[in-house]
Amino acid sequence: MLSGAPMQSAFLLGSALSIVASLCWGGLAVAVQHLFQTGAFEPLELSCLRLIASGVGFVLIGYAIRAKNMNSIFRSWRDFREIAVSGVLVYLAHLTFFLAVYYSNAGTGAIFLSFTPLITAAWLALAEKTPFRLLEVFCFVLAAGGVALIVTDGDFTTLKFSPYSIFWGIAAAFVAVAYALYPRKTMMRLGVTAVVSWSIFFGGIASMALVNPVAVARAVQWSGSVVFDFTYIVLFGTIVAFWCYLKSLSLISPVAVGLIVCLEPTSAFFFSILILGETLGAVQFAGVAMVLSNVVIITLARR
Repeated sequence: MLSGAPMQSAFLLGSALSIVASLCWGGLAVAVQHLFQTGAFEPLELSCLRLIASGVGFVLIGYAIRAKNMNSIFRSWRDFREIAVSGVLVYLAHLTFFLAVYYSNAGTGAIFLSFTPLITAAWLALAEKTPFRLLEVFCFVLAAGGVALIVTDGDFTTLKFSPYSIFWGIAAAFVAVAYALYPRKTMMRLGVTAVVSWSIFFGGIASMALVNPVAVARAVQWSGSVVFDFTYIVLFGTIVAFWCYLKSLSLISPVAVGLIVCLEPTSAFFFSILILGETLGAVQFAGVAMVLSNVVIITLARR
């Protein structure tokens, strides 16, 4: 077990990787919003093509840098099964979140996902006898409150809680936790690159159960802006983001990672200001300050 300086270095690296993942996912939100506004894709279509393209890209990169590890999943039925299940969880994470947004709105979906650190802490407390830390509970309240202010600008009537949105929102939060926790032991055996590469690839295969990717790709009008948005979504919003996210899970607590990635809506708003010309209200600014404070507190507490 790491102690002293090595443990501190691992936490700082894990925190940095979590922040990078949050920034990439923030940019992803803006790119996805632009594609939906232009009518280039429907949610399930974009999710399918995203997983397939990034899955193929991940596998190619994996073979280029760690070919031995990439082949190792085919030598063990247990490893193959666990990574295949991780792939299904990746797809379900996309599907449940899109359905939550479909039956409500993006802000409501973000509120549900902000509960993932609390669900993670509860699961670890029950399954692994890891006690709740008071600081983590405080940071959860700070992060969830900040996300709520960011996505609503203080007007909570913009949130839509129908029975369907509640069901799919809760499902999205639990699936996100399952995907974060399930492959941890497999990553320790095979490494992050192999697990992420094949799980995203298998997630793309699972997505084909509902969408014909060839028909979608042919129907899309691939203008310059659509190509740019889709390329960003695949390279940074998926490949870089998921690798950094899962690598951070191998370095620091899943609860800490969940709290740090609450930066995602914050980074999405900043990208919206820079790229889409949106403005940040005073209440939203307070929400940003709360989320950033959460990250600073959880990071400094481990120093």
